[in-house]
Amino acid sequence: MKALNFSLSSAVALMCLAMLAGCGSVGVRADRAKVDAINTVAVVGFAVPHKVALPSASQSEIGGSIGFIKGMVKNKGNVIKAANEGNGAQVAPATFAGFTEEMAKDSRMKFMPTAEVTANKNFAALLASYDESEKHSMTKNGVAGLPVIQLKAGAEKLEFAQKAAEALGVDGVILVDFYSMGYAMHAGKSGGLYSAGAVKVEAHALYNMFDKNGQSVWASSAFARPDVIAGLAGDEVKGDPTELHKSAGTEIAAVVKKDYQEWAKKAK
Repeated sequence: MKALNFSLSSAVALMCLAMLAGCGSVGVRADRAKVDAINTVAVVGFAVPHKVALPSASQSEIGGSIGFIKGMVKNKGNVIKAANEGNGAQVAPATFAGFTEEMAKDSRMKFMPTAEVTANKNFAALLASYDESEKHSMTKNGVAGLPVIQLKAGAEKLEFAQKAAEALGVDGVILVDFYSMGYAMHAGKSGGLYSAGAVKVEAHALYNMFDKNGQSVWASSAFARPDVIAGLAGDEVKGDPTELHKSAGTEIAAVVKKDYQEWAKKAK
């Protein structure tokens, strides 16, 4: 097994390259044999920032930013109340849906449906001891029935992962922590939208898959800036914010899968 190790300086350099490219992974640390041994898996932890913030706006962009927020409020209940209020509770479910759908797509592993995970009484009992949503209430939001767990880069073992795999009867579990998400103003015209009222979402996330012993077997730190845009054209929002947020989860999942596949080809 060959792992990719990287220093802080090289990680920063790779992150910059990833941002320029639109998406990418800072690095992959994995054990291919142990990943291959996992046939059943469940996503058991998920978190996004409490506040997915708008970018710093220039004077000419301020009107468009405010209009975007107002437009989101009108859009079928997908609300962002104001730039300075937390919106993670609205963002998390869509991001989670995008992530889980993409991870399960064309996968040889069998993913346990989230409804089965959250309905499992043994798993639910673990939340009282391991859920960190109250501890991180001002910085993190999760999804109903799953714990918020702040991941640490380089973490190689996690007790909760072991207990969750045992409770669910799966070979492995996945936890994801979007440690940074924000809206970036979209320059130029696309689909009838102008930069003053159009945005993309960009995200950085830690991903970690653990085996049933709670040992990390596949960890990645990924960046994504999907092409999906949303914004304001007159009084009508063009581009569903739900799809905007979902795209962040979809793209992060696509990045970690692609980067692992490329790494696995090189690893011996």
